[in-house]
Amino acid sequence: MRSVKELDPKFKPRWVKIELGLLAAMAGACGCVVVAAILQIGWLAMIAFYGLPTLFAAVFAVKYGTVGLGFIGVWFPILALKAAQLERWLELDLDWKR
Repeated sequence: MRSVKELDPKFKPRWVKIELGLLAAMAGACGCVVVAAILQIGWLAMIAFYGLPTLFAAVFAVKYGTVGLGFIGVWFPILALKAAQLERWLELDLDWKR
């Protein structure tokens, strides 16, 4: 495979599905905060409110994790190896549907 354009347009790699699931969970948490605030359920609003930054961090890690690990890998070679493994996972995911 020479480029992503050769892929079937319906193909979505696993990391995209994970990212979309996390974004859906963020939307659900936002809705939960609003509903809990309207119904005045404090404990539910608090859990959903504190869950939003956690979900945002997870989306950020899925999207930019390998770049960050590669940068930190200059000082910690084990993290550079993990970044290479994640990049290889993406390549295998793309090759799978070829």
